[in-house]
Amino acid sequence: MMTTTTPTTTTPTTTTPTTTPTAEAIELLTPVEAGLQLQLSADALLDVVNRGLLPAYDLGGHIRFRATDVAAALEATAA
Repeated sequence: MMTTTTPTTTTPTTTTPTTTPTAEAIELLTPVEAGLQLQLSADALLDVVNRGLLPAYDLGGHIRFRATDVAAALEATAA
């Protein structure tokens, strides 16, 4: 006599932290986009990053800039 078992299924639960911004809330810019907004060449942008004046983020080998950081850098140069 053969018995069959019924697989049990569980519903995955997901939680979203309330203090961490979601990916949609953080706008990231490529080096080309950041350079255009700041009116800097690629070399000049790299120099600004290396001097610690503009934070850059390495996302799997791709450099990105937060739009808010670029906007703050624009305001700082305008003042």
